[in-house]
Amino acid sequence: MNDLVLRVQSQLTGRDRVLLSWLYDHGVGTSFQLANALFPSLDFGQRRLRTLYRLDERVAALTASRAALPGG
Repeated sequence: MNDLVLRVQSQLTGRDRVLLSWLYDHGVGTSFQLANALFPSLDFGQRRLRTLYRLDERVAALTASRAALPGG
């Protein structure tokens, strides 16, 4: 799992880290709010949010599969 986590971390930009920090602090934010605050357009913001969501799904799937293994 460490390899995947390191690959995901290497794909995060400074803006991604700010976005994730805001979501951690506030728990929720609409794509409009996040795009308006951090991205040049709603479309660009939504594309980046979609990419981040897919990265999160990959890590979550790997974590779940590892937890299902004996001794996991």
